[in-house]
Amino acid sequence: MEVNSGRMNLGVVTVNLPRIALESGGDKEKFWQIFNERMNIAEDALVYRVERTKEATPANAPILYQYGAFGKRLGKYDQVDQLFRHRRATVSLGYIGLYEVATVFYGPNWEHNPEAKQFTIDIIKDMKARVEEWSDQYDYHFSIYSTPSESLTDRFCRLDTEKFGKVRISQTRNTTPIVSTTMFVRTQHHLKSWILKKFILKLGRLVALSTIVNTLCSTKSKSP
Repeated sequence: MEVNSGRMNLGVVTVNLPRIALESGGDKEKFWQIFNERMNIAEDALVYRVERTKEATPANAPILYQYGAFGKRLGKYDQVDQLFRHRRATVSLGYIGLYEVATVFYGPNWEHNPEAKQFTIDIIKDMKARVEEWSDQYDYHFSIYSTPSESLTDRFCRLDTEKFGKVRISQTRNTTPIVSTTMFVRTQHHLKSWILKKFILKLGRLVALSTIVNTLCSTKSKSP
């Protein structure tokens, strides 16, 4: 039987990037300072998830641990961590709202702004470097991905509205905070397909994208 690494995920912690941008007040230096603090908190939270999972016993989930669902049969009193360590299990750092971060600093319709694009890529590069460092330090496969969670983005939007009120970005009619998921591109911007493909390919060199754009950019938005 072939056994592949990365057969299970031990947990996800998602970072609310737009909140960091709003808290920075448009100050890049302050943004990176807050960003670093949140990344440290995310690391602690992910490590806690790993440690909590290690407290399980094979008897807690016999199908998973004792009957081979994870590719190895454990005894009733074996340590489950042997199925997780050596980067066999993943632990995920998620993010949402990357598009909105650039909007805070560069305004809407920033897709053609090279500086804005580079800023978003720098954020991904930083997170990617961190998860690689954590993987070396803890010996679990820490990964990064764009969190595909519409319910979570709704929750973040409501929490940010309570904290910051309605946010008006110059040159846009939107006054309610909008946090995007999947690929952080809002459909009302009518991106040409080749622009989106080029952008995705560039990010794809940095991180393995785990989600798919769920709305074709060629489809015209029905929003006013």
